[in-house]
Amino acid sequence: MLLAPERDTHGGRLRELLARFRAQERSLLSALELAQAMLEHWQRETSYRRVAEVDDAEPQRLLCLGLRQECDTLEIELAHVRMAVLGVGEELALHEQAQARPRVETAGTWLLPA
Repeated sequence: MLLAPERDTHGGRLRELLARFRAQERSLLSALELAQAMLEHWQRETSYRRVAEVDDAEPQRLLCLGLRQECDTLEIELAHVRMAVLGVGEELALHEQAQARPRVETAGTWLLPA
């Protein structure tokens, strides 16, 4: 017995969850790329200031440290979301595979009467 697609609530929930995780992955990736670009900019700026001895580069160095921590945090969160995408994707594939196999309904077994 195959379930009708509209009655497959578990599969629908898995697809919704997968879509949410993929959207979160794209969002985190954008944030990470922006934070990395800002970090690279301020690292160059700090280096220029140190070499040129224009002024104290300490505020920029502290900004770089904060940006590096933000990048690390985003990378960890992105790894977690990617693991969730893989896990939900595998669960959905197993669910769809199980749905594709017809279920045999039996009233009993040869050991136990119906």
